[in-house]
Amino acid sequence: MSLSVLRASVVKENKAMKKNLLLITTALLFLATGLYLGSTLFRQSAPADPCPGAEPFHAFLKQFNDDIRYQQERTLFPLPYITLPDDDTASPDTFLIERRNWIPINLFDSAGTIATIFNPRIPNPGSKNSSDSIPDPCRYIVTLEGIHHGQQMTLYFALKENRWHLEAFEDYSL
Repeated sequence: MSLSVLRASVVKENKAMKKNLLLITTALLFLATGLYLGSTLFRQSAPADPCPGAEPFHAFLKQFNDDIRYQQERTLFPLPYITLPDDDTASPDTFLIERRNWIPINLFDSAGTIATIFNPRIPNPGSKNSSDSIPDPCRYIVTLEGIHHGQQMTLYFALKENRWHLEAFEDYSL
């Protein structure tokens, strides 16, 4: 093998190594950025100071979805239920659902449904700015929006004696 052929081979290998190094560095940079942004978003959506003694909300919500009897036990009756009217009026209809009329709801089995879970905002007691607010760690709002089937529901949960309960339900599904 001649020296010029060997040199060309080395130069070609160096270019390939630099290209691979650039690809690996770029991938690591994207990974690190994604991890940072993901952890930042998670920290921002989590309540700053959970209610002392409260059961974990996500564990409650899973059991609430999976167990019909548990769902009925953890619903405050009569339950305010807000829905779209049957006619073309602009204002929604509000009803009170009694325990005997409760129909279980399945929150997370619908394909194409996006669930958003967050704490409602309350005034920040440590701030002089009246518009400054913080998440209320003792309340959760769960919104469910169907991508292809028009589902749009909002469920309001609150703590009563350190146990989560459904306290209101809105259904604006089409």
